[in-house]
Amino acid sequence: MKYIAFNSADLSISVTDKRQPELKNIRVSNSDGRRASDPVSDKILSEVLYPEIKKRDKRSGRNVAYCLAHPDPWLVALGLVMWEGIIQGLSWDIVKLAVQQAMRVMSFSNVAPTNTTTAIKKRAKTEIGYRYTEYSKGRKQYSMFLGLRRHYDSRSSKK
Repeated sequence: MKYIAFNSADLSISVTDKRQPELKNIRVSNSDGRRASDPVSDKILSEVLYPEIKKRDKRSGRNVAYCLAHPDPWLVALGLVMWEGIIQGLSWDIVKLAVQQAMRVMSFSNVAPTNTTTAIKKRAKTEIGYRYTEYSKGRKQYSMFLGLRRHYDSRSSKK
């Protein structure tokens, strides 16, 4: 079984096979798929995940009761790094560097998702002409364009 060991003194993360007694240990997975509840996991769930889901559904006009699963262990570990950095009074740039380093370590150990880059292809098309639109009883019946017009098309793909 793998553990994510968090050292609060230097904000470092390591992935180990055994619990480290002097560090904060986060179990990567349980045999039944459930995650153990801890204060940081509960805080991430109640202060980050629930509000984001509610905001998304409020925009779409849905009113739903939720029962979300606890966050992934790598997300809890990143939350620990950020929280401890804020408590220690470090600048945001230092906290950001610690989070990036922790994410690299966890991604390298296949505990966290890897960063996928996306390529965006943009194409432009220019048309020359003018526009003619025909209406009947307030409804558009026919439309024609003749003039100068530029269309943009963008597509993203994962590398």
